[in-house]
Amino acid sequence: MVSEYIKKLLKDKARLKKWKRITLALSCVVVFCVVYALTLPAITLEGKTICGMEEHTHTEECYQDDKLICDKEEHQHTEDCYEKEEEQPVEEENTQPDTTEPSDEVETVAEPELKDAEQTTDEQEEPKTNLDFVLNDHPDNIESTILYVKNKDQWTEISNGESPNNTSLKILVKFQKIHTKEFMEKCNCKFTYNLPNFLSFVDITAPMMDKDTNEKIGEINASNGKVVVTYFEGYLQKLLDGSGAETSTFSGEFYVEGKIDLSRLDSNGQLDTNINGIKLNYGMDFLERFGDISLNKICSKDGEDKNDDYIRLN
Repeated sequence: MVSEYIKKLLKDKARLKKWKRITLALSCVVVFCVVYALTLPAITLEGKTICGMEEHTHTEECYQDDKLICDKEEHQHTEDCYEKEEEQPVEEENTQPDTTEPSDEVETVAEPELKDAEQTTDEQEEPKTNLDFVLNDHPDNIESTILYVKNKDQWTEISNGESPNNTSLKILVKFQKIHTKEFMEKCNCKFTYNLPNFLSFVDITAPMMDKDTNEKIGEINASNGKVVVTYFEGYLQKLLDGSGAETSTFSGEFYVEGKIDLSRLDSNGQLDTNINGIKLNYGMDFLERFGDISLNKICSKDGEDKNDDYIRLN
């Protein structure tokens, strides 16, 4: 009797659990349907109309002396007036009663470990390399190159075939249309000019001045057969701010004074400067006229008479 009563209680308990699950499933379906029904009008109102007509209902303002004066056509939007979006199929919830017997065992499902599908690495920016801007390699940026000779303490421009009476020379270089932004970013605000090998000069450092404002805008260094012109970054930035980064260019000029290297003349005393086709002619006697003669002299005083001075020439 007791065992049968216990079996009956267990069956009633199992039946009660099944009905609870069925009731919960039906409740979820009802909630979903209610929410969907309430949001459908809002979705319809937010949709775009495709009928091309404005919603309008005639009122008293549309009539005058019992005549319709309104130009608008009476129209009420319906479902056909809106774009229809493709409805996603809704999975039906299983409302069938669970026929499996209740079990006190809990089944555990092991979750797979998440692994990064892609490893993102921060790309390191490559350091900018400062390019050596050699003005000689950019003839479009050289406006002119002029050679001068010193005559009576004045610099005069040399003409082709001239026979200078002085070894003092000056080379003037005018440059133009150097792109400001690229010059700052790629060339570290400086460029180099290789001087001709026939010009001998003393190493110098001089300021670069603005002709209009007399402001120091850079520096010029001449040594080892080349000139390095360095502009101040602040001055170049003013040029960018004034005319725009894409169109800003600058120009200028510099000169170097020195003397001609007589060893570069040929046996006839002539030299092709490769500057504007100019050839210099110092004459065949250039060494006698312009060369330096060194005299080595030895003074010997032998012990007999140290008061007697004489020079022996070698």
